Amino acid sequence: YNGVAVWRKCFKGTRAHNTVTIDGLDQAEQVTGFIWAKPYTAQLLSCEKTDMGVCVEASHNGYSRLPQAVEHRRSLLWSEQGFLLVRDTFTGTGEHTFELNFHLHPEASVTERDGCWQISRGDAALALCLLEGEHFIPVHGQESPILGWFSPSYGLKQKTTVLQIRKEGPPEAFTFTTALIFSEDWCPEKLTHYAQYL
Repeated sequence: YNGVAVWRKCFKGTRAHNTVTIDGLDQAEQVTGFIWAKPYTAQLLSCEKTDMGVCVEASHNGYSRLPQAVEHRRSLLWSEQGFLLVRDTFTGTGEHTFELNFHLHPEASVTERDGCWQISRGDAALALCLLEGEHFIPVHGQESPILGWFSPSYGLKQKTTVLQIRKEGPPEAFTFTTALIFSEDWCPEKLTHYAQYL
């Protein structure tokens, strides 16, 4: 907590979490090691169980403080058949940079096959990919800006892999739909149909 301030800020920030950062900013403003300014609110928009699975949608207004405000919505579709779909959509004005990161454990094995990332650690395995024909790129131990690091305990850090996609443009110009696949019975092409229910 009292170490190098830039690393503390990094590990607390939005980019260190599995979500979207807009214009390289945190969802709230870090003032000190413990104090935040301009807090945001989150809202649960819907939650229901359907034939497709459990669907949840929520939003937050952390980027409404921007001169050209943006709202971020995230929808989830969880199926017991072996997959989770995560859709990130945006509304607002202006041109922005949208960055989606998924952080992996340093001990995870990560390989790419046809735009889909195969991730395993011990007996656990999953595939992670985007459904819009886009592809994640791996970031590993980057220092400027800081990304791709894991802290197992106080004062320690080690390199790890982050799967990232960045887009620039107006908020309504694109959507990130990420598939996390836990069963070999599914592939990205078969999941595109389910994405329409988000």
